[in-house]
Amino acid sequence: AVVATLTNASAITVDLVSDMLALSAEQLTNGPVAVITKGRNVIGTGPGVFYYNSASSATTNLGTVFAYSGGGRFIFMGVEPGNVDLYGANPNAVANSVAALNSAATYAASTGCRVYFPGKTYYTTIWSPAAGVRIEGERNTVIKLYSYPVASGSPSAEPDYVVGIIDLGDNTELNLNGGTIDCRSDVLSVTTWDMAGIRSRGTSNVKIKNVNFTNQFVLSVCLRYTTNTVVQGINTRG
Repeated sequence: AVVATLTNASAITVDLVSDMLALSAEQLTNGPVAVITKGRNVIGTGPGVFYYNSASSATTNLGTVFAYSGGGRFIFMGVEPGNVDLYGANPNAVANSVAALNSAATYAASTGCRVYFPGKTYYTTIWSPAAGVRIEGERNTVIKLYSYPVASGSPSAEPDYVVGIIDLGDNTELNLNGGTIDCRSDVLSVTTWDMAGIRSRGTSNVKIKNVNFTNQFVLSVCLRYTTNTVVQGINTRG
């Protein structure tokens, strides 16, 4: 039977493949659905992630592709329930994925899995992932911090910008394994009041590892009043 619904409305947790195939059409109406199973029967034990594609007619094999009675296929995506793509992150497109990243982080915080970036390019505005999560990315991951103009006024007479920042809470680890954070993805000129990169304030046990920063305007990493913080493998380029 279905045992839980993830934070993202389009993701459902089930026990077995048979439970996945028994999902109602109403449960599959919110677009692609990632299903995390506790037992994959034919292809082994342990958790797995399946993606529902209503248009697919791929050949079924009772292992990685399953036919759904209402049409379409469930396709095995691996064992990464925290993969940001499964929550609607839009890779390689200029679109704000912050809502999807928040959903992935919330689920990771509740289950202990990691938030996983599978080596693609993502845009986000200010992202404050749930405290205590582990965030990892493949080496070719690029996170572009999306900035946008707000009304003119203080602190300058020119249009100011809300600048994308990754804001880390207590007991959070971010390791991109050599991946990149692009601090200025779409704004060529901003005021000196702006800062883009990773920020953590008043926190403890934060770890930031193996990140390349590009186009940083002021700082790549800003730490204030933090304790037991680890920063290593940081590189900056312009």
